[in-house]
Amino acid sequence: MLLVWSSVPLLLYFAYHATHAPVQANWIVPLQALFAIPAAFGLAQAQSPRLWTTATLAIALLMSVGLVATAFNPVTPIGTADNPPNQARGWAATQDAIAELLEKTGATWIATTDYARTGSLALRFPQERVWSVAQLQRYGFRGAFPTELCTAPGLLIERARRSEATSGTASSLFETVEATHAAIRTQDGVTLTRYLLTPVSGIKSPDLCPNQRTFTAISRPSPP
Repeated sequence: MLLVWSSVPLLLYFAYHATHAPVQANWIVPLQALFAIPAAFGLAQAQSPRLWTTATLAIALLMSVGLVATAFNPVTPIGTADNPPNQARGWAATQDAIAELLEKTGATWIATTDYARTGSLALRFPQERVWSVAQLQRYGFRGAFPTELCTAPGLLIERARRSEATSGTASSLFETVEATHAAIRTQDGVTLTRYLLTPVSGIKSPDLCPNQRTFTAISRPSPP
């Protein structure tokens, strides 16, 4: 019982987190062991433990094989949600569109604002430098931000909401913002994610580029 009660702080945190952001399904994995122990104790007290043990193993095997087969099938998406299996699908045409725009605009790096997109794009564009310009506390392991990217032309890639045609955050993050392009990731005729591709340059964040604002202010001529 003590083990079950020890899960209360984590559940309270999840309840609080859910008031302002989604709680991901994999976050509850630490709770499995806490509930497996009371379940095993209850199974030992059952009238027909062999029956329940067989049923438990059969159901677990069916769920494991079924879920893995569903998640990793290479063709059919699992709905239209941005779930982990769908995040790995339909990238061929989208990668081509991003690569073409990188070459066309002369962008030398890819900027992101989302943790999942940062990792996904870094995996698919190993030849490009991919850096997040938001949620900076999540990237301390990467070391210092390359100073040469502070003024270098980049391509900001964001996930688009249904009503968005232009980036709503680019102007608050960069000094120079050009016209936004759209890219759609699809699989088996299903639209999985829409992206906004915005050529940008001149990072505003003093945390990433502490000397950038000073340089910008000095380089701009004073009005007459």
